[in-house]
Amino acid sequence: MISPSCFTPERVTLFLMLSVGLILPLASVMAQTTDLPTGAAFPNNSGAFVDSYDQVADTRGLDGVLGYGRGTAFADIDSDGDDDLFVGDTDGRFFGAPYGMSMIYVNDGSGNFVPGEFNLDPADFHATWVGSFADYDNDGDPDLMVGNGGYTASSSLVLLENRINQNQGFVNVTRTAGLDSINHVKLSPTDTNPMGNEGRLARRQARLNGPAGEEDAGILPYENTMGLGVGDFYDDGFPDIVIGTGEPEFVAADIFLCNLGQRRFQRCTDKFIDPDSDHIMTRGHGAAFADVNRDGFTDFYFNLGGHPNFDFARKTESRETNKLFMRQTEATANAAWLTLSGTNSNPDAIGARIRYGEGDLARYHYVRSTQGFQSQNSMTLVIQLGDQETVPVFIDWPSGTTTELTIATGEYRNVVE
Repeated sequence: MISPSCFTPERVTLFLMLSVGLILPLASVMAQTTDLPTGAAFPNNSGAFVDSYDQVADTRGLDGVLGYGRGTAFADIDSDGDDDLFVGDTDGRFFGAPYGMSMIYVNDGSGNFVPGEFNLDPADFHATWVGSFADYDNDGDPDLMVGNGGYTASSSLVLLENRINQNQGFVNVTRTAGLDSINHVKLSPTDTNPMGNEGRLARRQARLNGPAGEEDAGILPYENTMGLGVGDFYDDGFPDIVIGTGEPEFVAADIFLCNLGQRRFQRCTDKFIDPDSDHIMTRGHGAAFADVNRDGFTDFYFNLGGHPNFDFARKTESRETNKLFMRQTEATANAAWLTLSGTNSNPDAIGARIRYGEGDLARYHYVRSTQGFQSQNSMTLVIQLGDQETVPVFIDWPSGTTTELTIATGEYRNVVE
């Protein structure tokens, strides 16, 4: 355990960014070692009044499991109004059984958690690094995308469809959704560790002959699931996926997967990356979505670059310039913009669900603190109106209350709970 004394005062303004789902200010961690700025004060805990944070994992059902922790995410998976918890474990099965596995904990509504029985297959959570929730099939409940591999084991991408309301738990639909090709390719039965295996050595040797060396050697293109972004490229209500390799040694082409709206994805990298570009091969990590120029179309930013420790050890350079993708189209957007301000709920309305439109045209937004790998999409929600001048909007706040309103084309509205 790291004690507060290891933090320097200069770090008091930093933020601890966990892989998925949480952003925690470090100021409270360093209260014991830093001087308070003028005029600031901590709550008075004297007498009968107590205001503090207590570590209660052991009494809330979240203690007692040893693991190699990675990404974590809160989402209301069972639509009961409270946040449940996904916990990623990157156990690589190196030490034999019993091995660690990522888990989904169900919130009982009072902040107590129990492991959920959702028919999860351990094979879907081998060396998990990241998990991200999004409603990929637009049916009103959050589905789970899992990224495995990283620096631990072979890479894979797993899509789990939420069928809790059908008593089926989470169902692996990776293959039927067209995502089963995103995998590390083993060269032999003993090729199990991508950080030091036969495949890595062969790939390194092949790349000595230039960018085409792998193809000439019969080695399939390198694909690693480090960065994961989830957003709506074409503003059709069906979230799309971008995957960044994030590997300091082996630059590789990032992977774009477009949601076809029929519970299927299709590779669409060519719609974003010019094959003649001199910056195709990247080391992608953070990905974030926003309508940056307020034209009614979603834009996308990719944070690229390798690893300083790798550069220092190898005396090389893996830094990169970043990329911003802005949609260019002759189509005219028919959109409005919505932000939320909580009162009984948290001020940012984290956890709110927004439904807009009616019938088969109904679409959903969810307000989250982070989305994908250490990144946060804009909290300004783009509402597409289709061929309508107005659409109804229904907001389910984290507090349990509901707001109904109508929003019109071109309108920018902040809704206060």
